[in-house]
Amino acid sequence: MGAKMIIKNCTVCGKEFEAKQSNFVYCSVECRRIGRNKVHLNYVDKNKYKIRKRCRDRCREKSRQNLPPCRICGNPVPKEWTGTRYSQSFYHLECIAEKVKSLLNKRGTDEYREIMKLASNHGITKKDVLEWVQ
Repeated sequence: MGAKMIIKNCTVCGKEFEAKQSNFVYCSVECRRIGRNKVHLNYVDKNKYKIRKRCRDRCREKSRQNLPPCRICGNPVPKEWTGTRYSQSFYHLECIAEKVKSLLNKRGTDEYREIMKLASNHGITKKDVLEWVQ
């Protein structure tokens, strides 16, 4: 009881060959490599927009996972484009502003000085703080 050999034509080169199984479509290893490459390229060509979107989404998700938490509220702080590169901050401006507002009645304390130094590093001026008081 030997296996039945089926005569088929190779889908790549068109040569007749004896297939050991009914689902064989290539006559040799070289034709299989060429055929699979063609199938892959056809898939990529038909689905290039889906593939790009999937890659973009994967990259965005990966970059979201690497964002450091705000040292005041704990939520992720997005990177900001400065014109030449992305800069990373460890604080939300809103969090700094709220912290400064809450410490306005404690002027002169070390905590107030530290938060004002942090605020000035992030572009919040004393003039902005005085406007908040009024």
